[in-house]
Amino acid sequence: MKRTTTPFGSLGGERIDRYDFTTEGRITFSLINYGATLIDVSMPDKEGNTAPVITGFDTLEGYRNHAAYFGATIGRFGNRIAGASFTVEGKKYELEGNNGPNNLHGGPMGFDRVIWKAEPFEESGKGGIRFSYTSPDGENGFPGTLKTVVTYTFSDSGEMRIDYRAETDKTTPVNLTNHTYWNLSGLGSGETVQDHEFRINASSYNPVDDALIPTGIDPVEGTPMDFRAFKTIGKDSPEFGYDHNWILDGEGMREACVLAHRKSGRKLTILTDQPGIQVYTSGHMPPMAERTGECYQFMAAALETQNFPNCVNEPDFPDCLLRPGDVYETATVFRLSLD
Repeated sequence: MKRTTTPFGSLGGERIDRYDFTTEGRITFSLINYGATLIDVSMPDKEGNTAPVITGFDTLEGYRNHAAYFGATIGRFGNRIAGASFTVEGKKYELEGNNGPNNLHGGPMGFDRVIWKAEPFEESGKGGIRFSYTSPDGENGFPGTLKTVVTYTFSDSGEMRIDYRAETDKTTPVNLTNHTYWNLSGLGSGETVQDHEFRINASSYNPVDDALIPTGIDPVEGTPMDFRAFKTIGKDSPEFGYDHNWILDGEGMREACVLAHRKSGRKLTILTDQPGIQVYTSGHMPPMAERTGECYQFMAAALETQNFPNCVNEPDFPDCLLRPGDVYETATVFRLSLD
């Protein structure tokens, strides 16, 4: 495992660094401490041709000026909170609505917009970075001082593991995730994710209203949401694609989904201990040019392991409240390979 560190810019007098980890199999993972963001993953295809397989930018300004959360760590609360408000222990908290009337991904100044402390480390056959950030009580309207650690670990086998840990001094909702967009054909190829084959280990999902707030839990059987067996993403896709949470079968660390691009031979397997995975196929990608100079509908898919959207307001959804004395701990593994 080879690691290099180079300057990526500065913000408010603080230095932003880029960290590149290259495996023996020529897979490169690149991160910056702004937003604890994964900015590039490049890997060979079955013919040996290397290309980036996630969206991103080559400058700090690109990350500061975009609104698609490319590769970022999302917090305090990934996904949507209906009406940008919630009540905890009898007290109502008002957040900023940054997605119509709803709060999305922690608000306009969420964890994707802060500078994290970065501590690179190396182990036998592995390397990684431990990012830490303390969110003060009341930041973005959330209660409690939240101490958060997000650890990326890369292995020579082509695996990326993200471990999340958080503690609080007041009861607060926590739902951390990573918002990387994947296109295994290689960014710059012009191919969409619609022809990728996809399988999700989920028998049910959250149907949503017009504001993408869950309205309950429905079975996937007999619907376009059924990916229990491999099929191309575009086969039954709605006009603007998917932006839904699937409820993963089983408990503990298990396979959540597999994304495959047969032409290139690239495959991504995701394992997690989280209850759900939000799949967004970029049907409403904002107008911007990422590092390839391109931006188009269905250019990549965000695969966000997480708790259910709006779970803080839904007593029948899994509990997302972190209480003083408890520790929030969860992990997701991204396993890259060639078929």
